[in-house]
Amino acid sequence: MNNSWKRATHVVNVLFKNGLGYFVHELGLKWHLPFFKKIVPPGKPPSDLPVRLRTAMEELGGAYLKLGQFLALRPDLLPTAYCDEFKKLLDEVPAMPFSEIQAVLERNLKAPVKTFFNTIDPAPIGSASIAQVHRATLKNGKNVVVKVQRPEAKEQFAADIDILHYLARKTEKRFQDRAFSPTTIVKEFERYTAQELNFVLEGRTIDRFAKHFKASKTVVIPNVHWQSTTTQVLTMDYLDGVKLTEVLKHPDRYPCTLLGHRIAD
Repeated sequence: MNNSWKRATHVVNVLFKNGLGYFVHELGLKWHLPFFKKIVPPGKPPSDLPVRLRTAMEELGGAYLKLGQFLALRPDLLPTAYCDEFKKLLDEVPAMPFSEIQAVLERNLKAPVKTFFNTIDPAPIGSASIAQVHRATLKNGKNVVVKVQRPEAKEQFAADIDILHYLARKTEKRFQDRAFSPTTIVKEFERYTAQELNFVLEGRTIDRFAKHFKASKTVVIPNVHWQSTTTQVLTMDYLDGVKLTEVLKHPDRYPCTLLGHRIAD
């Protein structure tokens, strides 16, 4: 059984487990299920479909978790009820061992880690479905963060997107009378993901923002350190700060109106 088949079978079983058996049967996917699940009556579509899709995405992780996060920000592609539910998805996943991080770094930088960094903290400050981030210092003592792509991310996302295209084609007819299209969503997500998997493109975007805000006294854009940046490794200045979500929780502590104007600018 190849990896794509195994992944497709896992996806269908997770959908079934999360109360989406009706759609598994309707879309002709029940042959991925074990016998005792195949004979379960399909029932009716769940009334809390956005919730069940969100829990399935959380369990599947990888591209499915990223898809939910992507859709949470795209009310132009999906009804608001789904976007609101998908906003509950978090991007924190179990961290990779530092030995794997070091291997990715040395393979990409073509040199030992100590060639570029004085220190690198083995404990990540963030771990997501595509990459994790570590604090480090350059040879000149500059404080930086290093974003390192998970070694299997590109291949896993390619396999998952193939499955998503297949599921989208199977569901397209069911949504012909709706304001959204599953195949359009997957195509847009594939384009978005392809860009996000290339850290050189991300670095260039950061540089472009830095150029635009060069004269600003209120906006700081981190410098990208290109000598230690590749398609799978991104090194930039470390900036200390407060998450916007924390600002919104404590409006009494922060000048929210001023921040709003600066963000809009």
